[in-house]
Amino acid sequence: MADLDFEEGDFAAVDLETTGLVPNSDEIVSIAIIPMKGYRILLGSAFHTLVKTGRLDEKSIKFHGICPKDLEGAPSFEEVSGKVREMLEGKTMIGYATDFDRAFLRGSYKKLGRLASPVPSFDRSIDIARVEAWLLRREGTPVPRRFSFEDLLERYKLNPASRHDALSDAYLAASIFQRQLKKCSELGITLSELRNLRDPDL
Repeated sequence: MADLDFEEGDFAAVDLETTGLVPNSDEIVSIAIIPMKGYRILLGSAFHTLVKTGRLDEKSIKFHGICPKDLEGAPSFEEVSGKVREMLEGKTMIGYATDFDRAFLRGSYKKLGRLASPVPSFDRSIDIARVEAWLLRREGTPVPRRFSFEDLLERYKLNPASRHDALSDAYLAASIFQRQLKKCSELGITLSELRNLRDPDL
């Protein structure tokens, strides 16, 4: 029997753009959070902001296209930390490579010290790549060693106007998860099972 809380589940699609790949030293430069209530994507309640940082370099600019000039007047993470906490509190975070986003969020709060006490754990999360791999296994379909975000977009026939934009990528992740939830419901997979998915190869 499918989880009855699928339709009433509180989710938040999250995507970050960062100055690099190391949470302890790099910083968030853009963050987007889109709430979901069950299958519904609540785009009207989305939160998206650039985040001021002094660590931008040519390598990261080439990846996400955010330049120092774009950050003029942008808030610091400290200034948006309360809103981010409010948007994610009590929600299950969903997205692509959620371990990466969780690590950066935890690291950003830790850097605030006592201002962020206690540091949010962000321990309820679902990675759409892991969900897709599990769905394929349940269907008896061969699973690729690794799913890129582009692989998932192709599988679900989503054609983004842009990539490596936090708001666009969060919406794409929400759209994929919306479709995955429907498959999970049909297969009788529960929400608790999705939250406990762990696959080191994905």
